[in-house]
Amino acid sequence: MVHHPIRRQALVLTLLCGALPAVAQSTGGPVLQGPADEIEDRSIMVMGQTVQLPGGLVDTPAAFGVSGKLLKDDVPGRKKGFRNSTVVIQLAPGNGAPVAQSAYASLDLATVTGLVTSAAGSPLAVNGLPVRPSTGLLPADGYRNLYGFEIAPASVTRGMAVTMTGYFTTGHDDDDDDDDDDDDRRKDGPRSFYFHRLMVGDGAPIQPKAEVSITRARCRLHAGATGGELEVQGWVHAADMTNPLPETLPVVKLTLTTPAGVPQLVDVPVARDPANPRYGRYRVAGARDIAACPLTVTAAWEGDLDERIATVDLGAVD
Repeated sequence: MVHHPIRRQALVLTLLCGALPAVAQSTGGPVLQGPADEIEDRSIMVMGQTVQLPGGLVDTPAAFGVSGKLLKDDVPGRKKGFRNSTVVIQLAPGNGAPVAQSAYASLDLATVTGLVTSAAGSPLAVNGLPVRPSTGLLPADGYRNLYGFEIAPASVTRGMAVTMTGYFTTGHDDDDDDDDDDDDRRKDGPRSFYFHRLMVGDGAPIQPKAEVSITRARCRLHAGATGGELEVQGWVHAADMTNPLPETLPVVKLTLTTPAGVPQLVDVPVARDPANPRYGRYRVAGARDIAACPLTVTAAWEGDLDERIATVDLGAVD
């Protein structure tokens, strides 16, 4: 089953209080959301509106402060980079030419769920779709089990259920209006999928130590909300996985850090999973007085760390 990413067909223009956490409302201007028509070194055109990027930096699901010129460069399997993907831009206050106070490029990542159809020793395929790890702007973080822990690629075998987040190859240059599309498709090869995150089955973690994972981190944006809404969840396991975890477990310590480096600390309780007591689950969700969105989430437990960027949930914007 393939879930396509949410795309907005019209530019969204809302007041800041309708799209960003309350703690930032006094410092920002309006918010623009829509497909990026053009991406230049120091500007982005959103539905015909050119917005200047001081410093030329854009936040992405994989990193803060990415050079805007990298977003327009070709990436493996995708010409002209992530042009036409959805961007969210907070404008600086004022009535002059539009200037971004912050910019977030969603990259319109897709989620694919299916079964491994490739044979052992062959390149990975899911539902018959060739699958490769992404590189460069959106680096893959390895093969992981459903609990978010790294596993050996060789443990991924035919018939296993897989969930992946990444992007499809375009197959051709969408700007070409001539009849060369078939030639472009033949040149670029068959459609394939580049994964940023890949989770499969209950493979054994390869690290012989206690670990913590983050399997979900996202901000939900609502019009009229009095604070940002954050969802983070993940798992833990002990170094010894031959026995169940104890019923009482240390808390997971989350650090929420804005792109400007402002941290918040949150302690989250861990509950042993009744279905698989070798793992413990933690989760925090709901309205929180978070200082920005997106932000970096760092989880710490028993000497181990995991880190992800909490991405903007575009579908939650009213």
